[in-house]
Amino acid sequence: MVRFFSQLSHKLRTTVLKKSAAFYHRERVRQLCAESGIPPDRYPLELLETLLSIRALVTNVPPVLLDVGAHRGIFAQLAHRLIGFRRIICIEADKDLVAEIRHRNPSSNVTIICAALDERESAVPFYVHHDRTMSSLVPADQTILKEKFPNDAPEPIAVRMVHTKTLDQIVEQIPDLHGSFFLKLDTQGNELRILRGAPDTLMRTEVILTEFMFYSPYRTDYSFRDLVDFLSDHGFECAGALSLTRRPSHEISAVDFLFKRREVATHSEPAAAA
Repeated sequence: MVRFFSQLSHKLRTTVLKKSAAFYHRERVRQLCAESGIPPDRYPLELLETLLSIRALVTNVPPVLLDVGAHRGIFAQLAHRLIGFRRIICIEADKDLVAEIRHRNPSSNVTIICAALDERESAVPFYVHHDRTMSSLVPADQTILKEKFPNDAPEPIAVRMVHTKTLDQIVEQIPDLHGSFFLKLDTQGNELRILRGAPDTLMRTEVILTEFMFYSPYRTDYSFRDLVDFLSDHGFECAGALSLTRRPSHEISAVDFLFKRREVATHSEPAAAA
């Protein structure tokens, strides 16, 4: 009997904590929306805080947002309201999400492209997971998925063959795409491969927001050092980590990093001797 009440008490405490956390998140989102002058909505608190940090850190906002891995279009929707991009290009590999992206982003300045991006053109499998945020071109370790990612099913619900393109090819095909870019990358373990296939796009890019998964189920073929070194070689420096997620085991998993184009130091000519 004592054990029964102990278990019941634990469940009640857990329920109360979850409800308290949900209430805090709703109220915090409402407060931040009011402070930012945007309509309240059921935004993820983490995303709202990330975009507010971007607004504080990026003084000269590029006019074009390239949202690679647009998922359900929430990032693009909120970025438009908070940052005010003149043009938004949403690129998403999962064809089932395109209608929802358009529903969230009905504006004529939003272009939606259903395409899988990689380092080069190829025919490859696209793994569609139970948790659509986990869908990727990169295969995953089923044991890690089962043990560390309980919101996802250990087996993909579908494997689709897709024809990949490079980001440069996509950008080249979009008419009247003027100005510099803000590039957001969230493609579940494939970010550096996409960057390697985008030398021309990177030349027009001023700011990059990219995810890196330190504890990952994906069989990614590059390290965080590889990512940082690549971006440094292309003129970018890290401005900070804007958000992170932890697994139920408390291991740090995904972290969103902001990279800004490195400012080129200018030196004035020495004054001529009198």
